[in-house]
Amino acid sequence: MPDIASLPSSLTPLDPAYEDTVRRLTTIATTVAPALSIGALAALEGMSDVVEWASHGQSADETASIWLQNFRWARILGLTISDDAPVPPRTGWEDLVLDDQPRFSPRLSEIDPVSAEALVLGHMQYPARHAFPEASSAAFLPRLTPLAFYPQNSAPHLGQLAANITSLTHGSPEALASGIAWVFLLRYCLSPELSEDSSDTERVLDACRKVTGFLPPLDGNDTEVPQGLRAQYAATGSSSRSLRGIFSSAPLTTGVLRDYAGHPGASSVDRPECVEALASAIGSAAGSSSQHGSIRVSSHLGLVLREAIRLGSTGDLPAPALPRALESCLERWIGAMHAWVRLVPSR
Repeated sequence: MPDIASLPSSLTPLDPAYEDTVRRLTTIATTVAPALSIGALAALEGMSDVVEWASHGQSADETASIWLQNFRWARILGLTISDDAPVPPRTGWEDLVLDDQPRFSPRLSEIDPVSAEALVLGHMQYPARHAFPEASSAAFLPRLTPLAFYPQNSAPHLGQLAANITSLTHGSPEALASGIAWVFLLRYCLSPELSEDSSDTERVLDACRKVTGFLPPLDGNDTEVPQGLRAQYAATGSSSRSLRGIFSSAPLTTGVLRDYAGHPGASSVDRPECVEALASAIGSAAGSSSQHGSIRVSSHLGLVLREAIRLGSTGDLPAPALPRALESCLERWIGAMHAWVRLVPSR
């Protein structure tokens, strides 16, 4: 099987539609329940940390940067964080969240109990070592949306980052694969490589076909997919082989992608919530299905995907749950990317 290493180039401030696109997609991702919306802001803040350090010639652990911001998410919600957790000092965006939303109803524990439990743990969760290996709700998907803008074009690198960020709260193979698929779909939908003359449906389905290039072969005969203990270790490494290893452990997610890529046959029975939400978002954006599954997030994901397809659109947006905090986090991210691009003009 050929090694597929690259995704379409990420948007940068050099692209005319960059700022509007980042704002519009992140705004839609933060129209879910306020207690969930904070997760997307935490991801954006962690990404800003990494890019700002990079602009100063320093590297930072991407997953750990977002994990630390998640403790701020937990603190905002008033959750009791483990005594051994490396909780960072209070920062301005936390206060803005509380200004926007003094009370959180419904509570995170009512929306997604696993997220509420995982956020307070003192040890970072990994795909291959997880306190909640069966967690497969859809609550994590909206907060992965900012990763589509992360300036990393290596599919193994970005895919592993998506899996790692998913695993901060959700550890099931289907959740890890759905998280990777969601970020990759957004990246492809945002790409100008997709024909501007294509319909919305054609653009979404073309993106699905491109993502299936990272899946194991249909006949299941892939000697490069890690097995047993090697598969577990592969879930912590960044390679095309490890990506296929994750997808090979998630037949329901891969089935959804193949269905929309023109290879039907996947079962829709007993699909976990994250897979239902992914399928619903793709179907909604492609105009081929009504919303179903997790109403809390699937309808919002469909809007995000449609917005990504219509790059540079100017229609009205739903109101974000945390407008002032969102604006602060967006300003920081866009400013960090402007500084970074000035140092890396070739991008």
